[in-house]
Parts: sequence; C-alpha cells; structure tokens
Amino acid sequence: MATTIEPSQNVLNGCQAGFDLSNYGEQLLHEREERTLTFRRNLNGLDRLNTPVSKRIFISSSGSTSFISPKSSHSWHGQNDNSLSPTKLINILNDPTHEHLNILNVLPRCDRTILSVIANDSNVWKALLACMVNFHSFKIEDFYLILNSLIFLFPLINQTTNEDLQISVVDEISTLFDMLLENKQFLNSALMLITVFSKASVYARDTIICYGIHTNIFELIQNLINQNADQINSELLKLLCSSFVSIFSNTEEMEDYIIQDTLDQLLDMLNSILPNMNNFQTSQIKNPNLNALYIELIEMILQCFTSITNHNSQNSSTLCEKGIHNQILCIFDNFESNASIISNLLLLIGNITVSQSITTKILLENGLLNKLFVLIQDEQFTPTVFWILSNISEIHPHIMTNAIPDEFISSTISLCSNSKFEIKKEASYFVMTCILFMNPQKMHKFITDDLILIVDEMLSCGIIAIINRCIAAMLQIILLFSKDENFIKDDKLLFSFITSINDCEMMKDLESLLETDNAILNSRVPSLIYQLQSLLAKYE
Repeated sequence: MATTIEPSQNVLNGCQAGFDLSNYGEQLLHEREERTLTFRRNLNGLDRLNTPVSKRIFISSSGSTSFISPKSSHSWHGQNDNSLSPTKLINILNDPTHEHLNILNVLPRCDRTILSVIANDSNVWKALLACMVNFHSFKIEDFYLILNSLIFLFPLINQTTNEDLQISVVDEISTLFDMLLENKQFLNSALMLITVFSKASVYARDTIICYGIHTNIFELIQNLINQNADQINSELLKLLCSSFVSIFSNTEEMEDYIIQDTLDQLLDMLNSILPNMNNFQTSQIKNPNLNALYIELIEMILQCFTSITNHNSQNSSTLCEKGIHNQILCIFDNFESNASIISNLLLLIGNITVSQSITTKILLENGLLNKLFVLIQDEQFTPTVFWILSNISEIHPHIMTNAIPDEFISSTISLCSNSKFEIKKEASYFVMTCILFMNPQKMHKFITDDLILIVDEMLSCGIIAIINRCIAAMLQIILLFSKDENFIKDDKLLFSFITSINDCEMMKDLESLLETDNAILNSRVPSLIYQLQSLLAKYE
C-alpha cells in the first residue's frame, strides 16, 4: 500500500550558479552542511534546561534547584527592583554580610538594561571574584547567592566590547572548578556554572576542556550510575548530563583528540546500556527507576553525538566508522514509543544523512525508510523527517526514486498549502529536492499549479537555503523542457507552467531578490528571471 500523508491526522497544517547544472553536486555538498547547522540551531531539542535563566539560577541552601524568590528574606529596603546599580552591588560584595547578600535575589527582577551595565562593569567582577576566591569564609547559603549571581551575570558580558573582561573572569573561576565539583554542597551550582560558561563563550568552553572538567563530569556520571538505581539522585543526574552536553553543544569546533576520546567513551557507555533495554516496554514495568536512568543517559549520548557531528562532516565520518548504524537500529527497535529518544535519534540521523552515503545506505537496507514513513504521520516529528528525506534524496537519488511512492510526493505537494510554517518549509524543500535529484520521468507529473504556488510562497520565506533550493528547482524544470523527452513533447504542460508563473506574479518576487548579501542567490536569480522572461515572451 502506498505511503501518503493523511490530512485527517493534522500532519501538515498549515539552488545553482547561473543556468549551468554541471557543477551542482559540489555546491550542494557545501549547502547541505551549512543548512544542517541552520536546522540544528532552529530547533530547541538540544537545550535541556528549558526554564528561563531567571527562574533557574538561584539555588536554595539545600542545594536543590528551586528558585529563591526575590521577595524572600530582606528586600532592597523598600526600593524598587531597578534600584540596583554597579556601585550598590560593589558595596554589597565589599561588605558581604548575610543581610546584604540577600539583596542579590533582586537581580532576576532587574531590567535587562541595568543588568547589562552591571555585568559589563569590571569593578563589579573584581568584587565578585574576590568573594569567590574567599568562599571558605562564607556560610553555605551566602556562597550560593554569590556563586549564582556570577552564573546569572556571566552570559550578559558583551563579548564584542568586553572580551578581555570575559577572559579574565573565566581564568579566575576555572581554578575553582575542581573544588566546586568535589564539594557535594556546591556540585549543583558548579554544574550550572559549567553549562552557562560552555554556552556563552568559546574561550570558557575551551578552558573547561583544558582543565579536563568534561572528563570529571563523565566520571561523576559513571560513579552515579554504578549506584543502586533506587538510590540515584535523578536531579543530579539530569544536571550532570546537561552540563556534559553543553560542553559539546557550543558550535565552535574543538581538537580532534577530544572528539575521538569523547566518542569512544560515549559509545562504550551506550553499548553497555543497550543490551539491558532489549525489551523496553517489559523492563520499564520491572524496574522503572533503572529505565528512567538509562533513558536519561541515552538522551545525553544522542545529544552529544548530534552536537559533535554539527561541528563538521568529518566527525560524522568518524562516528560512522565506529559503527553507529548498529546503535541507531537498536534504539529504533527498542524505543519507538519514547518520543524524546526518537526526537534526539532523528536529529543524529539527519546529520549522518547529510554526507555519509555508506551508513545511510545501510540504514535504508535495514528499514529506515519505513520507520520514517510511520514517524512522519506524527506532527512532532514531521519537519525533521522531511529534512532527513531531503538529505537521503540528495545522497541516494536512485534509491529514493524507486522507494518514494508517487502518492507520497503528491500528498506532500497538496498538503503544503495549509501546513504550519515549520512543516511547510521542510516539506517544500523536500519536494524541490525531488525535482532536482529524482528521475525526471517520475517528477514530470508533479509540475502543477500547486507546485508553482509553493515555489512562489517560499521565495518570500526569508530562508536563504530554501529560496536557493526553489530557484534551483525552477531552473531544473526549465532545463528539462529543453532536454528531457517527456517534457519537450508536452506543450500543454509547458503552457500550464508558464501560465501558473504569470498568474502568481512570481517575477515580482524574484525581482525583490535581485539585491541580497548571498552570492549564490545573486548569481541564480538573474539567470532564472532571464529564462522565465524568454519563455513568457513566446506566449505573449
């Protein structure tokens, strides 16, 4: 039975240098990798701390991550939230009594403008770091306030104008990491500090790696999971995993040996977990605590793999050489009912299918396409699955020409018109990819009014990769009308094609794209306009 996307399931609510296609493969390789990173950054699946910073930073004296209300204990002597200034904060830190330090709870309620001024004042940091260095002289609850104020303010340092300040803060704090991680009372705050540092600054991330903090965190995770499942602190495990992921989620590349060691560690951990999960549904009933632990670890590992392969395609090659397809298939088979794991798994598969043809083919031979056809019916997975299908269609067009049913492409085109944008953009990209890479004989029947309307709409979407793909598809169609037998002899289709373009006023949309900052667009748009004008002139 052909695979289609059913409207009743609410799944879909809702490019090339000049005219020469000879070197398109090389251009697309670069575009695929660039677009992969764009897709990753547009998703929030890698962010494990979903609550706003202001609601998660201040930690109670018990070490839990509950937010301390700014109204607790002492207020700012009746003044409003915006009364805190660099001078007043420095005075508090220079005279850090318990009463004074409680005023730090006001920070999350201050205006962003005031916070920016405070965070970029070097004297504030001098006072704050002096307190950090003298941590042994404070009561635990007071040190929490100092430490978490630092966590709160660090991301607000302007890296462009105050890079030296950020570097000096990182250099000073990095010497305290070991102490903070070894102290159970400070561990939660230390992990949050590492998470914030890693995400906010490449220099901070690299410093954390230089001090081997990522290795320390991994060892803490291993020590934790070796305990009895009923005794494991789940909140601590989440923080450990989140901190570890954050180190690798920074988009800047890191040294190859760090990547290699980390991949090996994570694969070893994954291989030790998966044999225990062969029947997830049954084991979940037998020991829910242990399964919750394993799920947390598998999600962490998948997120790290995705982040690492985001850095460059070579990391995807390395992971594939280590046989990641075996783990992918195992996770698919055992966790098809776990939406969170499947979401993370799809992101990893998406990165692999960008450039790894051998591993992609192995996955296809083991039923990947059928799994994707099932998952695409679930709206939470639909955009990601279309993204993966686009990748596979580029890397294995001959396989996909035979494997993708006509009904699937047809239903995608017809449902694109009323889908949500997140789905529409990926579905549209997939259709344009089919036009570019699949057999022209297969795609001939899909050159319809609906297709032209999709192109016209996507030309105004503002996403360069999608606009380029639409323009490339249009150039390909025009080329087929001059070179492919099925298109050449179909005068009726050509007339319908030209009429649809004229009716939707696509030329105006193209003219609005003539002056952009994108070199590829600047090359392709004039070429497409010229070709369309030539065709239109024949029918005037």
